[in-house]
Amino acid sequence: MAELKNKFHELEKRIQNLINSHQNLRKELEKVKAENVLLEKTAADEKERVKMMQQGFEEFRDVTRVKTKAQISGLKTKVNDMISEIDRSVALIDTNHKQ
Repeated sequence: MAELKNKFHELEKRIQNLINSHQNLRKELEKVKAENVLLEKTAADEKERVKMMQQGFEEFRDVTRVKTKAQISGLKTKVNDMISEIDRSVALIDTNHKQ
């Protein structure tokens, strides 16, 4: 009879250990779920931040492209003005040289 009591007592201890383990695992699962939600939000925020940075880069590249085109256009105008000035100077020299 005492042996049977010991076996039941041992079984009761094992069951209690399993219950405790189960409760601990449930708590740990809840923590992991909460952490997962936080990480998913952080990942979504980072994706949005990257998207905004990409848009900013695209806008910067577009502005740079427009600015570069304007600079090239300005340089072309200056070069054309210089060529015109050189042509006038050569014409003036030719006119003075022929006299």
